[in-house]
Amino acid sequence: MEDKIQQRERERDPEMEDKIQHFIHEHPLIFHEVDPGECLVCRNEIPLWSCAYSCREHFCFPSYNVHIRCAKLQREMVHPFHPKHSLTFQMTSSNDASSSSVVSFKCDACGPIPRSSNYFHCSDCGFNLDPCCALLKHTETRNVQDRQIQTQIQSLLRHPHPLIICENKTIFNFPCSACRQPINGSWICVCLECNCLLDESCAQWPSQIDHPLHPQHPLTLLVHHHFDSASNRCSACGKVLVGFTFHCSDCNFSLDPCCASLIPLPSQNSQGRARGREEEEEEFQIQQLSHRHPLIPCEMTKKGYTITCDACQLHFEEDSSVVYVCLECKFLLHKSCADLPLKVKHSFCHQQHALTLIEYSIRQSEDPFVKEKPYVRPMSSGKAHEFKGELQCHACTKYASGFAYVCRNPKCGIFFDIRCPVSKPLFIKSEIHHHPLPFFNDRPSLLYCTVCNIMINITPFFRCAECEFNLHPYCVPKLPPTAKDKIHRHPLALTNSPIRDYPDEHEHSEFYCDNCEEMRYLEEPTYYCEECHYVAHVHCLLPEIFPMLGAYKFGETKLDMSTSSKALTIEEMVEEEEGVDEQEVDMATSSSRKAFPSVSTDNSSMVASKKCKGKS
Repeated sequence: MEDKIQQRERERDPEMEDKIQHFIHEHPLIFHEVDPGECLVCRNEIPLWSCAYSCREHFCFPSYNVHIRCAKLQREMVHPFHPKHSLTFQMTSSNDASSSSVVSFKCDACGPIPRSSNYFHCSDCGFNLDPCCALLKHTETRNVQDRQIQTQIQSLLRHPHPLIICENKTIFNFPCSACRQPINGSWICVCLECNCLLDESCAQWPSQIDHPLHPQHPLTLLVHHHFDSASNRCSACGKVLVGFTFHCSDCNFSLDPCCASLIPLPSQNSQGRARGREEEEEEFQIQQLSHRHPLIPCEMTKKGYTITCDACQLHFEEDSSVVYVCLECKFLLHKSCADLPLKVKHSFCHQQHALTLIEYSIRQSEDPFVKEKPYVRPMSSGKAHEFKGELQCHACTKYASGFAYVCRNPKCGIFFDIRCPVSKPLFIKSEIHHHPLPFFNDRPSLLYCTVCNIMINITPFFRCAECEFNLHPYCVPKLPPTAKDKIHRHPLALTNSPIRDYPDEHEHSEFYCDNCEEMRYLEEPTYYCEECHYVAHVHCLLPEIFPMLGAYKFGETKLDMSTSSKALTIEEMVEEEEGVDEQEVDMATSSSRKAFPSVSTDNSSMVASKKCKGKS
């Protein structure tokens, strides 16, 4: 393994030496695979399964390691970012970092850096560079094609200051100073006036924008704003503002770069109609879904930004997703998440009481000014007001975050993710349990089968959440002795015998299913074709086996449950939350009209017309 890792690193840099003498340490440094640790030069982590230069002396090993690229840095250097004078390496220790005598400093390329970091310093100008930024290099213009690419890139940039375009070939994951997301592109833009590193999308922002979410005034780009507390938040998503901000000082309205890239979809009245620049009236859609407030559907107009749904914590896809914005709650939602029922009655996972939707934004609860984030315990039961966005679903046992459903009955107080209460899984009836067993086509978290007392870890499972009765698929009684696999021509026979992939394999080797090509355990029952030596998980054949087990979907057949006396349809499961009467809806609509002066309602959608007051 070590030889392969070393060979891979040598392919990246053919000039790599086996042994070097570096100014950072008195002993020679040897190139080889090292344990995870900290680089002496940049103070960043050296990840697992990587090579670095390390001191092999008895009293130094394994603490003294240096990244391969950091090993190229010299004690004194002339850097293109500061060609007037040479920069000298300054080393600080962890003890110095805790001392009050150490003066805080910032990197002139990326901004503030921790006081415990090493840095390069110019004593004449006070110019500083941390080791990571010192490894950034200009994009080389070796030929005409390179110069054309440089010119094309520069034409896209709209930043108010000159930018230095550098190749993103270092080992460090540089965060963009504007949006605070990792820079994944092939180049990095450095602004020495703003002391920031920018990705392609953020480098294209101008110093001022007109945005439909705030048509009254233009929004000004603030690079070094004075928002130093969690009270200053984005007006669209509620996140604490760090990095670049588009701000209206008259209205105290702000957008971070990610939300500034969201543009409302035009209304049906404005589609297909020519609109000039002098036209003052802006029209866009407003939709009323299950969420309490009107929502603004927006499209993502800039690539490279990762935007997360507050409800399900999944990312929006750049090409096809529509982001639904609630300016009242400051939520960003998928349409399906915005249309979640506020209350669910007679759900398969908890038929005793109704389940209520809890809306919680993890994005709004995060405080970037707190260095150590407090641990939030995932809740499986408790009171609704104690919910902090992290839970373990009582039905599928998976850990989830974002919105949740809760049973408010004091005797229950259990939490569910947003998928389980509104789903309609397949059920089977079995003689080993008095309730029908729903099938969960996912891997659980720390569950043991009630029948065999073996952990359910890599397979789907059956579970009665009310009784906490869990079952492996292969532990289901009366499995058919033979079954047909769609991707194999012969019938497969159920067997309890251990089937190895190869006759000479050890019993502790890794074995795989020929259907899903995922790992299987030798002691588990399988379906097997002896003629072809084809082995499949029992759960991989469940689609073919379910009809033989008499499986049915929830709501299609009467359930033998003490709390249910009739077959339920999905319409009967989903009901609006009690207490949300017409008066509350009118209040929500009236509050939205304060933000959108002219609102006309037509069934499930509304069109808002706004008149701009002109730029101030």
